[in-house]
Amino acid sequence: MSVKKALASVNTRALEMHNASLDKSIVARRKGRYNQKFNTERGR
Repeated sequence: MSVKKALASVNTRALEMHNASLDKSIVARRKGRYNQKFNTERGR
């Protein structure tokens, strides 16, 4: 039982880290797109 619990906690932690990295990449992509748009508008 304890082994299963430990495995479950490790899996959830890995999943959380994975989701966090995904969120970061999505946010970075959005930020980059926004900055690109802003820069092109400012360049004109």
